[in-house]
Amino acid sequence: MKTLEQLRNLYTGDETDFQEYLAGIISRLPKRYQKISVKDLPENINEYCYQPKEIERNGLYLFGKSGTGKTHYAYTVAFLARANKITTEIVNANKLLNEIQQSFNSPKTFNVSEINERASFLVIDDLGAHKVSEWSSNLFYLLINERYEAMQPTLFTSNLSLDEVSELLGDRITSRIAEMCSIIEVQGDDKRLR
Repeated sequence: MKTLEQLRNLYTGDETDFQEYLAGIISRLPKRYQKISVKDLPENINEYCYQPKEIERNGLYLFGKSGTGKTHYAYTVAFLARANKITTEIVNANKLLNEIQQSFNSPKTFNVSEINERASFLVIDDLGAHKVSEWSSNLFYLLINERYEAMQPTLFTSNLSLDEVSELLGDRITSRIAEMCSIIEVQGDDKRLR
């Protein structure tokens, strides 16, 4: 991805137009994340955003204790992707499962491929925080495997290490995540408790 400065240099309008363009992207984020700043990204996540990537390992897996900023960083990376005109979708793992379950009672059934078709870059927030069942594990396997096969960049956040996710969801899922993603542990105190 290009930095905001590089994007500004490529932007054909004036500075006010460019700032309005960025403000429009930020306004579509949840209110809590509308004060994001690219300057807040740790160096290792910053490197992910701006360094050329191997096509096979073009995703990111952020894990760590609650409140360390994983979701905040994920929204910041998603903002950068959108600023680079990359179609991006952010889904919470629990909410996604809930929406799929609710679709059982509607005439239109949910298709995992729809998410992958809509989003070149997908953020799955809080992987492993959901109630695990054979059905939910299979659903995440289908979603992740499809992205794996298509080599679509995916950013995951989780309170769980990959070993813990493996115990919860199985090796098929974590093996694919490990190959798809750079793994970064986000350390620190719970920022929500300050």
